[in-house]
Amino acid sequence: MATNSTITFISIPHLLVVRGDATTIIMYSGDLPVLPIEAPPLVEGPQNEQTIAFGYMDFYWAGCDGLRALAQRLNHPIYKIGALFYGTPYSRFKGLNDCGYGAFVRGGESPSDFTKAPGFLNWHATPNRPEDFNRIPLPANLKIHNNMFRVEYGPDVDPYALDGFVRTALACRELSAWATTADGRAHCHAAGIDPDTLIRFKREPVSGAYCRVTELYAFHPKRDREWFVAVLAEALKWASRPTAA
Repeated sequence: MATNSTITFISIPHLLVVRGDATTIIMYSGDLPVLPIEAPPLVEGPQNEQTIAFGYMDFYWAGCDGLRALAQRLNHPIYKIGALFYGTPYSRFKGLNDCGYGAFVRGGESPSDFTKAPGFLNWHATPNRPEDFNRIPLPANLKIHNNMFRVEYGPDVDPYALDGFVRTALACRELSAWATTADGRAHCHAAGIDPDTLIRFKREPVSGAYCRVTELYAFHPKRDREWFVAVLAEALKWASRPTAA
């Protein structure tokens, strides 16, 4: 870590974290800058202990047959990455099945027309085993549990800030954003894929409304494994709420 005046640079492979006045953060990854996110607010000690209990959250990498087929066409791995706040993988993946997460693309004569790709069912967590990380030192409060990354935190951590940090770190790997990078453009050109078809949608089961999905990422599980662990460790530090004196 190197510090220059009030700006702190934190070195994580393929990710530059720039801190300014301790209230905002800007990340750079690949070709694109990512928008700043705000730091957790200052919370007084007693109130902090009452509002945030000790807990954990699980980060998962997920896939399905439809996503695998899209990745094979693109010749690049694609995964759904998200977090569970005390939820169960079963309920989360059932929700992905019910809405056809990522199955829909714009198509037809009208912008309101959508086509559905097959296979976006039976979502499941990508296997992660503790032995896969023997050569990667895991922080004491991070472990592999049920194929997911379990982050345990204390009352000084805002879990929503933690999740926000991870989302920001991943933003340049989000599928449609990645397609605008040099690497993404090269893959699309080689595969003969229109980058617009990487803008994916889901359909809400109750309303029938089509909503753009934002958690599909161009991501190499083996190559990016150490990077992801480093992001989780830094996210935990970032999400710690400062306590008023």
